[in-house]
Amino acid sequence: MPSLIILIILSLVMFCFYRVRAMKIREPYRKKYTTAKASVGLGAFLLFFGANRLFIRPTAVTAIICGIFILYGLFVILYSFRELKYYLPKVVEEARKTSVNNGR
Repeated sequence: MPSLIILIILSLVMFCFYRVRAMKIREPYRKKYTTAKASVGLGAFLLFFGANRLFIRPTAVTAIICGIFILYGLFVILYSFRELKYYLPKVVEEARKTSVNNGR
């Protein structure tokens, strides 16, 4: 399915983009927030990859393995959204403190 392949590529690009971006950030909470965004991309990659493999060769073994990929991808996405929700107020507070210290 071409649409799943496009989603696989986009989620992998999202993961790589935010992972590299997180390496350049110095503030601790902003770094964790950006890493959580990268984890959403990784979870989406696992989810879409598992779904795509189900359509390529549907056997019992493939269904079991793809089910594991899909469930783990969903788990990673949900956990990462919880992290994003947790770190957002801390990132805002950290940015506020940084802007006050820099005299803005």
